[in-house]
Amino acid sequence: MISAYIYADGKVEVIDSVERLSKDILQKGKVWLDISQPADGELKKVLEEFFNFHPLSIEDCFTEMHYPKVDDYGNYLFIVIHAPDFTHLETFETVEVDVFLGKDFLVTYSRAHVKSTDTLKEKCIKDSRRTFEQGMDMMFYNLVDSTMDNYNNILDFFEKRIQKFEDEVVDGEITISLKDIILLRNDLKEVRRIQQPQRELFNRLSKQKFSQILDKTRRYMRDTYDAMYRINDEIDNLRDYINSVRDIYMTVESNKMNRVMKTLTVIATIMMPFVVIASIYGMNISLPLGDSPHSFMLIMVIMFFVTVVFMFWFKKKKWL
Repeated sequence: MISAYIYADGKVEVIDSVERLSKDILQKGKVWLDISQPADGELKKVLEEFFNFHPLSIEDCFTEMHYPKVDDYGNYLFIVIHAPDFTHLETFETVEVDVFLGKDFLVTYSRAHVKSTDTLKEKCIKDSRRTFEQGMDMMFYNLVDSTMDNYNNILDFFEKRIQKFEDEVVDGEITISLKDIILLRNDLKEVRRIQQPQRELFNRLSKQKFSQILDKTRRYMRDTYDAMYRINDEIDNLRDYINSVRDIYMTVESNKMNRVMKTLTVIATIMMPFVVIASIYGMNISLPLGDSPHSFMLIMVIMFFVTVVFMFWFKKKKWL
């Protein structure tokens, strides 16, 4: 899907079909072109024919990157960032967003839907003059700022899940498993793995001078860097939180196992007199009370008496 927002003469024109696009149309004014899950051939046509981007940056779009980065190609910057993927809530995943930032254009490409682009599209429609006239570098900042908000939403979701885990463990009504806790901890590790290089990316954008990013916008990049720093701190706090919940879970499960083993041990000890006396009288030799017609009842009374003594002793020792 391709969406082009072309701003000229105080108005914004929206084009949602690659067939309606041309190089002349894209040069009419300031342009934001968002490409998401394009059809075969559409991406290459737009990047090569309409914008004539460098082959290396185009190649990076077709090859999924692993870490955020920025490359300066003179008349534009090629930037790779990662946004949360809200289509897979069971595990944390990210969507790579490839950004081409020029003086009068912004091109974004992603293999899946990115929630932060929807926010930017609303701004382009509702407040097109302010959104475009601030500059394409500020439009890029707005995209990133919305992405950081989505990361905060993800962390809030993680925190609520951890609190739910903790409540279940403390209340004793455990419906989760150790696997659930480990998967959530791995999700936090994945967020941190992405955010660390992404934070350094915006540290570079805030300090290094690029012709596509004005001095006033670099201050906003610094604000994004600070926001990412806070996100990393929050990730560390949540990792400590989930580790403490894991320790509590392991303690509770261990106590449960100890109680089970204690109960089975008491039962086995109580049954021991029955087993011993029955084994002795099961031998094929002459034994006391062996010829008495009341031997069975007497032996049962002895067993019952020994069992009562054992239970009284256990009670006194507070083992029952």
